[in-house]
Order: sequence, then C-alpha cells, then structure tokens
Amino acid sequence: MAITIKDMDELTTKEEVAEAIVKELGSEIEVGQIGEFRSCYGGNRAVTVHIPSDKAARLLETGRIKIGLNQCLIMERVSVQQCFCCWGYGHIRSNCKGEDLSSSYKKCREVGHTAQNCEGLPRCLNCKVEGHAAGSGMCPEFRKALAKMRMKERENRGQNSQPPRDR
Repeated sequence: MAITIKDMDELTTKEEVAEAIVKELGSEIEVGQIGEFRSCYGGNRAVTVHIPSDKAARLLETGRIKIGLNQCLIMERVSVQQCFCCWGYGHIRSNCKGEDLSSSYKKCREVGHTAQNCEGLPRCLNCKVEGHAAGSGMCPEFRKALAKMRMKERENRGQNSQPPRDR
C-alpha cells in the first residue's frame, strides 16, 4: 500500500523518514520503499512510501509523524487513473471517447516533443492553462478527479470495515 507523508522541510532525507517510521511502528522498513521527494506548497515537500497494508493502516491511524522538527501529515496515496489517449481522468485508452492527443507531449501539448527535446512552457492538456503539465497537482481538473477518487475510497472503506488493501 502507498501512503504520502507531507510537510517535510527541504533538508529531510529518506533515512530520516525511515527512522521516524521505524520509531513509530517498532519495525524496520527499507529506504528503497521510500519514493522521491516532491515539492508542495509553502516550500515543504512530500514523499510516497510503499509499505504493507497493516503498517500503513497503523500510520494512517496516527495521522501525523514527527520527522526532524516537523509534525508531518500522513495520508493514503490515492491513484487517479489517467488515459494515455486524451490525457483525461477516470478512464483508460480502451474506453476513451475523447480526442486522441496521444502524439502530443503531455508537458507542452506539442506534437513530436519528448522530455529530451522540449523547451516549451508547460501547458496542460486538460484545463488548457499554461504553467503546469497534464497530471500536475496544480491542475484543477486533476484535483477534481483526485477528490472524486478520495470520496470513492472513503465510501469503500465505510462499506468494508476492513483497512484499505494493496492495489
């Protein structure tokens, strides 16, 4: 299962995250289970950690974990399905009814661009706004899809009195 830990400062290391989790759970985790740090609002960072469901459920129950001087928020990592045909959310290519944008680079919307040759500004394929790429947390369309998935996850957890399971 994947969880997200938020509100870490820019100096936090993977080793510190692992140490904090070990201290909280009383059992070892590998640094390799910790993903790459990503920037969040306010200069803080977040990271995704892949751990067994029982350990994730225990961390999610606490809601926060002390890493360095920060009390960091712990959330379940919710995946948003994204189509690689139209770049929209909530469906996949095989049942896509949107415009085929698969030849457009998802960062800048230009046909034929790749990560190696793109120098354009990010321009979202979903909301058509400059400044972020499709799938970015800054996109209002992505945030709507994420909120929808979180609601669905909460409903599923309410119906099943069991902790969330691995995907």
